[in-house]
Amino acid sequence: MPVGALLGGLLGQHFGARTALWVGAPGELLAVVPLLLSPLRSARELPGRPAPLLRAQAST
Repeated sequence: MPVGALLGGLLGQHFGARTALWVGAPGELLAVVPLLLSPLRSARELPGRPAPLLRAQAST
């Protein structure tokens, strides 16, 4: 976020606030792309708790 704030400030100072907002809006939308491409999108249930280890399994 600090890098984005710095870039936004530089864009706003150099090109104006309106242009910086127009550049930032698609940038915000691009933040969703990793979620759309991840397996999280097709997940229907949350993963369950891992099974507890038995004492015999824990000692090996």
